[in-house]
Amino acid sequence: MSIDNNGRISRGKTLLHVTIDTSIYRKDPKREKGGFRALKRLCKGQKVKLYVPEVVKREFISQQKIATEEEIQKILTAAKSINRRSRSEILKDFADKTTKMADKLAPRVGANARSEFKEWIGDCNAEVLAIRPKHGNRVMDDYFQGNPPFSSPKHRDDIPDSFIFHNIVDLASEHETVYVVVNDGGLFNAVGTIKNVKAFKELDDFTSTQECQEALAKLTGETIATNMERAKQIIPKQHESLALMLENDIVDALAYRTIHDHYFSEDSNEAMISMVEEAEPVFDFDNIEYYGGSEIGIPFTAVSECTVDYPIFKSEYVTMSDEEMSKISVTELNDHFFEAQQDFPIGVKGTLSIEITTDHLEDPDVSDSDLAAAINDGEHKVEIEETWIVKEDSKH
Repeated sequence: MSIDNNGRISRGKTLLHVTIDTSIYRKDPKREKGGFRALKRLCKGQKVKLYVPEVVKREFISQQKIATEEEIQKILTAAKSINRRSRSEILKDFADKTTKMADKLAPRVGANARSEFKEWIGDCNAEVLAIRPKHGNRVMDDYFQGNPPFSSPKHRDDIPDSFIFHNIVDLASEHETVYVVVNDGGLFNAVGTIKNVKAFKELDDFTSTQECQEALAKLTGETIATNMERAKQIIPKQHESLALMLENDIVDALAYRTIHDHYFSEDSNEAMISMVEEAEPVFDFDNIEYYGGSEIGIPFTAVSECTVDYPIFKSEYVTMSDEEMSKISVTELNDHFFEAQQDFPIGVKGTLSIEITTDHLEDPDVSDSDLAAAINDGEHKVEIEETWIVKEDSKH
């Protein structure tokens, strides 16, 4: 950061050219977690130039539309089920209003998904990479020859990835280094073969690089940046306070979250967490990440005792041993299923993010104790990356 001849702050030239695959947007569709928050700060501060391939934009918007429509259909189905089950006028009124609202919203889902993503692209000053005429011939050549990112010749499912790949090829020919964040295995391997490309499987892996961390620090005042570095050293000594933050936040973060395991017999192998007990966290203080501003993220793993709800075939339930039945409580769901409730230890991988109060951060002479207080008083929340059932033989 420097001051120009007119006394204005100069942020410097764009340093990092970045593109992100659909797989990354799909993992955080609201783009609210730490990695995306850091990315947006870098974009707005002109430290990152973000490129959105046209195919990525269309894929993501389409996925958002389909997923939202499916959820609205579930709401409609549930509302109709309420009307079939109860004579209560209050419930009937609720179901009718819910149905009317869902019917009203359903036709707007696609337009809402497009406008929301377009607004975010604008906020990030991102550039949409068009599908160029020359890409068609390249993609078709690769399609018939089975060149990367095609997994085999004439594999149609890889066509969208091929258009994204050739956007990245062009981008890499124009810049010294291009950073690509992609979780899809085939495309990840393919972009790794392109000269000038650095590939990452997770957005946090990119934003935690030295290049990003230094760029974020440059966007922050020198005093705040120095005190944030001090905060990283103080945080490991605040384990008790951090554990209390996590205990308070993890209940909301886990409640009503869907988990997947082959233990659950219904086709989707899904269950929903309905009750959450306190968690036992293990913090990874070696990988604390700075998100810019006064925000910091602390990775953790934890185990929490949770009650989960899931459907179980009646025929499966009645063949269980007495010991297995004793662990489950069931209620009638329909002719074929019971609604089961069961307690499980749930493993959690996530990040505790803290927005440290800025009063002390702006003080060049702040003491360690006051900086610790600023950490403990900061706004905080838990962001979940992964959940799983902890089994006795689990090596997760």
